Amino acid sequence: MNRKTIFIAVVVIATALILGYVFGAKTKKPSIIKIDKKTASSEGAANSHMDYNEMIGDIKEHLKANPNDAKALAALGDAYFGLQRFEDAMDIYKKVITIDPDDIDSCNDLGLSLHYTGMSQEAVKYIDECIKRNPNYQRIYLTKGFILSVSGKLSEA
Repeated sequence: MNRKTIFIAVVVIATALILGYVFGAKTKKPSIIKIDKKTASSEGAANSHMDYNEMIGDIKEHLKANPNDAKALAALGDAYFGLQRFEDAMDIYKKVITIDPDDIDSCNDLGLSLHYTGMSQEAVKYIDECIKRNPNYQRIYLTKGFILSVSGKLSEA
């Protein structure tokens, strides 16, 4: 592989990162879980396994009464993802997408979960479906570029 190809791949990935950050932050779904500032660590409650486990318990309790609450299910998937329980996250994200096919964040995170469990080819398939549903969602391109680049497909990335 020559330097020009590597340079182009790096530029594409950097551009996708920047655009994904700028546009992805505007469309991120709000959390249904409130974090008490008194109990949040200095690094943030989202970085603590105990906090994720608490969140999972709270969300599961909520889902008993509202089993088809797509936002709550997405938050549960996000908590599993945060704990690196990617197989659990995949199952939840698939339910979310079934209930709300327009939840592009969950589709993106399903792709990442598939990739992290060694199913990168299937991940790219889901990512491509997400792109068809919402071609203006920049973060999805970052995810696709990431998965392709770490899979050794730099020219496609």
